[in-house]
Amino acid sequence: MPIFRIAQLIQRVWQRDVPARPTAAYARCPHCAAALRPTDSLCPQCDARRSSAGMVTRRLTPPAPGLQQWATAGAYVVCIFGIQDRIVRSGSGARATPERSICIEVGYTNKTTKVQKHRCSQWLLTDTEGYRYTMRMESYMYQELQARRLPEGWLSPGRQVRGWVAFGVPESAVIDYVQFMTGYLDGHVVDFVLPREE
Repeated sequence: MPIFRIAQLIQRVWQRDVPARPTAAYARCPHCAAALRPTDSLCPQCDARRSSAGMVTRRLTPPAPGLQQWATAGAYVVCIFGIQDRIVRSGSGARATPERSICIEVGYTNKTTKVQKHRCSQWLLTDTEGYRYTMRMESYMYQELQARRLPEGWLSPGRQVRGWVAFGVPESAVIDYVQFMTGYLDGHVVDFVLPREE
């Protein structure tokens, strides 16, 4: 097998972009037990959404304006506390360029009996056209929230941590949902659908 082909396969697995194969495991929705066809992207009964890995995820709508709604993904219990959408300046002086920054305050609670790892890279932002944005580490994206940025670390059983995660997005993008992913290997995800201005 050519090296280029092997690299393509590794990249597709890493990005969880391998098309889902219809199997008996996906024949029923795990939330409402409704029958699913392999081509269904949403459960026809409860609107549970399939992730890119072919697994069914819950589509949660946080109540506006508070947004505080805890959700479970695998062994993780996570929440979104707040959102800030603003224009920031990258660089300084004449070279400063405006850029849109969406900051989301997230939280974790460890309800297991083991230590859990938490990372900014577990969060993704998706717009209504399907484009995804990963978190950004540059300090100008956070401005005054820099001191409360979510650090990477370990969470002891029974403890809670919260912090801000920033995403750089185009000004024209309409954000649809924030996705939390436990990791690339186990693939448990939960989507928080964000309220949009009408």
